[in-house]
Amino acid sequence: MAYDFKRVQSFDKGIIDELGDEVIPSGASSNSTNFLDLGDRVELTRGQLLFGTANATAGKTLMLASVKAVDGTEHMYKQVGTVLQHKETATDTWNDVITGLTADEPLSFDTYRTPAGAFIWFSSKSTGLYRINAANPETYVDLYDAAKNFRGNIKIEDNRMWLWGDTTLSTITGDLIGNNAVIRLSHIDADYPYTDISGEALDTGDGSATYSGTLAQTLLVGRTFIVTHSSETFTDDGSGVMTGSAGGTGTINYTSGAWSVTFNSAPGSGAITGDYSYEKPKTNGIADFTYTTPIRVAGEGAFFFQGKNADPVVTVRSHDGLFYCFHERSIWVIDLKNDDTDATNKIYRDNTGISAQNGAYATGEGIYYLDTSTGEKPRMRILEYNQIGSKVIPREVSERVNFEDYDFTDVHIAEYGDYITVLARQGDDGYNSVMWLFNKRWQLWNKVDALFTSVVIHNGLLYGGSSVDRDVFQMFTGFDDNQDFIAGIWESNDWILDEEERKKCKKFVVEGDMAESQTLIVEASYDGDDWLSIGTIAGTGEFVDSSASTEYGVGLYGGTEYGGGSTVTSFRYMKKFRLNSTKFYRIKVRFRTESFGYLNIRMYKFDDIRKAGHKLPDKFR
Repeated sequence: MAYDFKRVQSFDKGIIDELGDEVIPSGASSNSTNFLDLGDRVELTRGQLLFGTANATAGKTLMLASVKAVDGTEHMYKQVGTVLQHKETATDTWNDVITGLTADEPLSFDTYRTPAGAFIWFSSKSTGLYRINAANPETYVDLYDAAKNFRGNIKIEDNRMWLWGDTTLSTITGDLIGNNAVIRLSHIDADYPYTDISGEALDTGDGSATYSGTLAQTLLVGRTFIVTHSSETFTDDGSGVMTGSAGGTGTINYTSGAWSVTFNSAPGSGAITGDYSYEKPKTNGIADFTYTTPIRVAGEGAFFFQGKNADPVVTVRSHDGLFYCFHERSIWVIDLKNDDTDATNKIYRDNTGISAQNGAYATGEGIYYLDTSTGEKPRMRILEYNQIGSKVIPREVSERVNFEDYDFTDVHIAEYGDYITVLARQGDDGYNSVMWLFNKRWQLWNKVDALFTSVVIHNGLLYGGSSVDRDVFQMFTGFDDNQDFIAGIWESNDWILDEEERKKCKKFVVEGDMAESQTLIVEASYDGDDWLSIGTIAGTGEFVDSSASTEYGVGLYGGTEYGGGSTVTSFRYMKKFRLNSTKFYRIKVRFRTESFGYLNIRMYKFDDIRKAGHKLPDKFR
């Protein structure tokens, strides 16, 4: 006699917990942590690795930032306590760069590339307008000037700075406006052509090989500094390195103007002079927010007041040439004309908004944001063009997941590969402890453990700043969580196995790939009762085919190492369990990891299903 079976081998639905477990489709998960749905399999997520020296000081990492220098070198910064630090690659340490910041006030930042170099800017409502040239990553300049600019949250777009959140009354042109519902714009960067210096006296040859000093001007333009002596001429490469025509070497700090050169052969007497160009970003540059009155000139600074309901500006994001200004309970849109002679500034949507600076993120397809404005459960939406492509409208992408048990006070949204990542607090946690991942390709949600306040992409990989101490971790790499095993759990739907009656199931089969070091626990719950053990699958078991190996990348799906770079070997397993189950109406299965190593589940099957009549389960009779 042939008995029925039910197989699940498609995993393209992710977590669905907004609906009851009994109505979600097979292949979906009613509850999952640290597993990712990848279509043909559900896979244990990757781990995390400490980045730089450990710092277990209490508190949290307030902010992470990364900038790429002219030579391609990437530099990472973190804000802890009242200090901005830079990760020094050679020593693997975090060095202080800016001190005296306001405690618990994360810096806002953005990067900017000009002919002068590659820069990263930092600011907050009560600290300076800082700029770092990535060629000299541990030297900064504070360009805050109450007569020329502001302090606040920043964004650099279309060669100008956008700023909001300042609370100091402005003295610029006497406008006397200081309001958290104001968006401010700098000049469109017109600092170029830069100011040239020719023949500045630097020193005089005296038979020494090495000479150093500080230029009369600072904020140098890369590739313009030339040191000249009759015996040798030095030029800079834009990365702070000086090269002599006779083989000499040297350095230049573009921010401070400090220079040093060592001649290949010690020069005799004679003048040592310097030629260079320097910037003036507070004069017609992106640190200049001034404007002419009573008639503003195109390209100058400007401001837009968005004061309905005294609703403060939280962040600004752009999409397809429009600037969407997210408030706590509304979204405004600013449309600047190409010639900067006119603009529209109006409400785009009421009764929608965000509560955190990093609660919105702009991508190629639209702006994702975590809507916390309605007083109902938080909802993830995207501002995108409608199907006919004529109008940008908000679309919810979180209909199938329930965010009610999560606190998005410190939400941080980012994009990484195929994913939109969303950091949040779970339950009563007073700190971020979970990351939701929205898979844009499959339009599904997964969830992983993540003690992070912020994330940043650095050298193509994702890094997180700890929400419980001052450490930074490379995320989604390897198969351990900083030397602890990754505790994965995946629960199925509560399934009637497509039979509206009681039944018994004699066999249960699981297939996938796993490392020899991994162990998988399989459990079942019948008609809502407690979990019962089905059995264990160990990577060294006889049901593992050691001749059928597969290489998997150690990085997250969507990351640069997936399917290439560093890999791990796993082996195909298929194990059949004898259930000997009691009669049941519905059944759920649960998979749990208990060790280190790669793991996926490609298929599970209820086999030898035998019908047992239309009576209700015993506990309901």
